[in-house]
This record gives sequence, C-alpha cells and structure tokens, in this order.
Amino acid sequence: VKYQYFPELYHASLTMKASPKSKFKIVGNTDYTASEAYNMGLGQRRADAVYKILTNYFNVPAANLTTESRGEAIDYLFDFISLSYLSYLFFIH
Repeated sequence: VKYQYFPELYHASLTMKASPKSKFKIVGNTDYTASEAYNMGLGQRRADAVYKILTNYFNVPAANLTTESRGEAIDYLFDFISLSYLSYLFFIH
C-alpha cells in the first residue's frame, strides 16, 4: 500500500473504531494482465497489506476485519471507500 493512501486508511480506521460492533471486509482486486491464479494470490496479498496497516498502525480490532481476494472480478457495490485503484474496503451490515 502506497504511503499516499495512509490518510484514507486513517480516516477509515476512525469510522471503524467508532463502530466497534461493525464488521468490515477488505477485498483485494487486480487487473487482467496476469493469469487468474496469480491474480487471486495478488488480490489476497493486497487485502492482507491493508489489513496489516489497519490493525498494526491504526489499531483497528482484528476481530472486526476479514480479507478476501476477488482476483480479476469485482462484483460488489461500494459500501464504504476505495483505498487505491485495486484494493477495496467494504462495510458488512
């Protein structure tokens, strides 16, 4: 995760910590330039990187977060915030 996205993550973390009973899913996504298998792994690495920043730097409780890779496919509607052009964070109602 590029340092330029840390302010967005910081603001997202404030919302998360203000809603301690809410759950959030971090979804990693990719483009279509590599194989599906590679992109699934890359998407997971991206989601895990965002997870680590939220938990280690901004103290969001790990129990409130899950991660998932969508590889090349992203079919969710945005509920919360776009963190970068290929990693997404979703509020789970």
